Amino acid sequence: RPYANLCPNGTFSDSLMLSAEAECTLCTPGFYCGEAGLTAPSGECDAGFTCGGASSSATPDSAEPSGAYTGETCVDRGDASTNDLCPPGHWCGAGSDAPVACLPGTMSAAHGLTNASQCE
Repeated sequence: RPYANLCPNGTFSDSLMLSAEAECTLCTPGFYCGEAGLTAPSGECDAGFTCGGASSSATPDSAEPSGAYTGETCVDRGDASTNDLCPPGHWCGAGSDAPVACLPGTMSAAHGLTNASQCE
């Protein structure tokens, strides 16, 4: 029997006659899927944010300190589901699927940097 419901926020599908929600595709890293029933992602994640996959917002913010990235560079691409405000010490351009570390010798304690020139 066909899946009668729409694919939920954070997912999409261009296929017809799905039999279960599990057949919906998680939103592509770097993009967001902002409403139910999409056949493609809504658009790119906004600059200053990272959309690691399945994001339902162009401006995801967990409202918690960014703790998903650890280590000296703070970037762990193994956690591909992180959707959040860009963490300190990094910048995130539009469509970011992971934060980019500030260049050696530069730093910032601020969240949400949008380009490397903001690292000081």
